[in-house]
Formats: sequence, structure tokens, C-alpha cells
Amino acid sequence: MEGCPSVTFTETSADKCWESVLKRLHDKITEQRSLGELELPSLELLKSINGFRMFGFPLPSIVQVM
Repeated sequence: MEGCPSVTFTETSADKCWESVLKRLHDKITEQRSLGELELPSLELLKSINGFRMFGFPLPSIVQVM
């Protein structure tokens, strides 16, 4: 995570790792909302983010290397 370079996500699969990232984002958004911050992405938006596409994993060149 950009603002927290010491934070790492280690899981048994890429899917589980992405779920950990989304949970961390969900928790941070919930925390910030409880502090009165209203201009944040919706929690529903998090569910629609596809980490594999965002990081280019479905690209043929990446699939070939993996």
C-alpha cells in the first residue's frame, strides 16, 4: 500500500491476497466514515474492483510468464 510500505499481504493464493487488500480498504473506509469523512468511495464499489485486471494479470504476456 502506497502510504504504508511496511504492510504486506501474504496468502495462499492471489485470490486470497486480493480479498485481504479489499478487507483492509473496507476497514479503512469504515474507520474514516466513523470519524466524519464523507467523501469516500462506496463500499459497494470495492466489490466491483477486479484486482487481476487492475494489475494486468489476464494479459497474454503475463499469463505466459506465470
